[in-house]
Amino acid sequence: MPKADPAVAQAIKEAADRLLAGRPIKATAGRLSASELAIEAGVSRARLYDTYEDLKNAFEDQVKEQKADPPPATLREQELSDANEGLKQEVAALRDRLSVADGYRERWQEAAHAAFRIVNVLEVEKAAYVDTIEGMERRVERLEREKKSLKAEKEDLAERLRSRPTRLHRPQGD
Repeated sequence: MPKADPAVAQAIKEAADRLLAGRPIKATAGRLSASELAIEAGVSRARLYDTYEDLKNAFEDQVKEQKADPPPATLREQELSDANEGLKQEVAALRDRLSVADGYRERWQEAAHAAFRIVNVLEVEKAAYVDTIEGMERRVERLEREKKSLKAEKEDLAERLRSRPTRLHRPQGD
């Protein structure tokens, strides 16, 4: 690890102050980043990260602080800040409720899809049973017609037998 040069360290500190104040000399991207700090200080990014990491980290911490909301200066600002915090909490609670509702919605959708599949299977089975029942009904009708026909034939044969003279055969030799 290269030895830190106090003049370079001072240049990095001054560059950080200029960037944080919004008055850079060399950096033109307008961002508060370690890359812009290296450009503004006139050092390579590698040297900034390797040799002057403590200054880079301090700069990044200052950027975070600067981006944080400053404390309210007036009573009205405090009221608005409190109201804003309340709204943020409400939004967070609503997001939680929405997440729960999304979970319920997904489960209901899954249940609905399962129900649709069951209904489809039952429709197919019903159609098969209807076909089977209709086939059986046709068979029963055919068998009833055959039964009626056979009954009529039986009655006809019985009538013919009744109308025939009965001949009694006597054994010959008597």
